[in-house]
Amino acid sequence: MTLHVANGDVAAGRLRETGLDGDVVTLIDALHEGPTPATLSPAHWRLCRARFVADAGWAPFAAALARLGDADAALDGAARYKEVVLWFEHDLNCQLALIRALTRLRDVAPAPRLSLICINAYPGRPDFAGLGQLTASELAGLFETREPVTPAALDLAQAACAAFCAPDPWPLIAVCASATDALPFLGAALRRHCQQFPARETGLSRTERHILDAAASGIMDRVGLFRAAQRREPAPFMGDTIFFDHVARLASGRAPLLAGADGSLGLTDAGRDVHAGRADVVDLNGIDRWLGGVHLHGDRVWRWDEERATIVGPPW
Repeated sequence: MTLHVANGDVAAGRLRETGLDGDVVTLIDALHEGPTPATLSPAHWRLCRARFVADAGWAPFAAALARLGDADAALDGAARYKEVVLWFEHDLNCQLALIRALTRLRDVAPAPRLSLICINAYPGRPDFAGLGQLTASELAGLFETREPVTPAALDLAQAACAAFCAPDPWPLIAVCASATDALPFLGAALRRHCQQFPARETGLSRTERHILDAAASGIMDRVGLFRAAQRREPAPFMGDTIFFDHVARLASGRAPLLAGADGSLGLTDAGRDVHAGRADVVDLNGIDRWLGGVHLHGDRVWRWDEERATIVGPPW
């Protein structure tokens, strides 16, 4: 019996259409958003994540908690399967789900055989962005390409997961620098996460910078902003619902950077100043945001230094 682990409802649903033997479990937690404190027990982790999802308006608390519990129970019960096959992609969302799943699975006893399918391209699909784009027959064809999860991959996943959940970003920088072929897409994904920290010059995350760039070019609707931002991501990882929350944050605060009516958005004076590098959005509006285990608030604001390609702490 095989357990198939997929990230997201679309990919999991397509896997169920393949006719491959076994059960399918769906991972649904967008770990690049909201708190992932390292000190929480699994039960308190699920409570924390479900509360964040509910507060964001993405799902009711009870429904989110139930789905997180179902996913964890399936991973924890993996010992009853002969093989666990993990189906993932190269983007940040998938890579974070992968390292957490591998970290949980390494402690399962007796250990099932762990196999991995993780791709960043598919023949004849120049616009490949995820497994959910493939047909059931195309997914079934990938099954024979699965490779064993190596001890080095398990070690790297555990180290990366601990670094992502740490209360400061220094361990994450170290993992980015030491990422190996054991998980070939992890280093780039974690560097993309680091670029979500406020930029040293403007306080904007990379996603926020993409939004302001698109608005400055004359794009005025949320869907247009989303499409423009997606085109600038080598490995798109953020869905439209979460992206729209980033847009809404830029349109709020003491000094909104975006304003508009009837679904039309444009740069405010403050937005133009920040976009041009004449002002800093954290100085204007403050910050209270989690990136993995790092809580950005008050004077605890680490910054992304693009020139040095690293995270720096105060003073800048």
